[in-house]
Amino acid sequence: MSKRIGYWRVPLAVSAGLLLAGSLAAAQETPKAASPPSEAPAKLAFVYRLDFVVRELEGGKRINSRDYSLSAKSHEWASLRVGSRVPAYPYESKGDKGIQYQNAGIDIDCRPEERDDEALLSTRFESTSLVAPQKVAEERGSGAVYLGPTFRQVRFTGDALVPLGKPTVIATLDDVATNHRYEIEVTVTKVK
Repeated sequence: MSKRIGYWRVPLAVSAGLLLAGSLAAAQETPKAASPPSEAPAKLAFVYRLDFVVRELEGGKRINSRDYSLSAKSHEWASLRVGSRVPAYPYESKGDKGIQYQNAGIDIDCRPEERDDEALLSTRFESTSLVAPQKVAEERGSGAVYLGPTFRQVRFTGDALVPLGKPTVIATLDDVATNHRYEIEVTVTKVK
């Protein structure tokens, strides 16, 4: 009987030793798993105030000016949308008389990046305006119908180095349908 007790003690002691060794190994690995992975140091994020001025000129004379402001974190895109959804009546096709809508207004997307005493500003700008709808005679019958509005669109996408705190023209665009010119000016101010 004493031999049997000895046989049971050895496996029991081995099992207890393995459990203890596994617990100690797991306890030693826990701090390693909790430590952050070694990566490149994160870039500091700053917040900027971006003041846009959009000027419309005709023959060198200013006829319209609009101001837009937004805040953006460095290395992240910020967006501004101002405008209306305008119904645009499509030509009838296969009995479809549904009304479609077009955005009219200003869209600005921008992303600043820190560069010493200036900012690298990536900008996407779009201005869509409404021209008076056209009225035409319908040949099939009941008089005049509206074909729907005509839209004028100006777009700009680009990068510019902008000195902090100084108004800078980042784009000048000529409208091909009129003698109007558009200027996009921005002032970048570091807030934090």
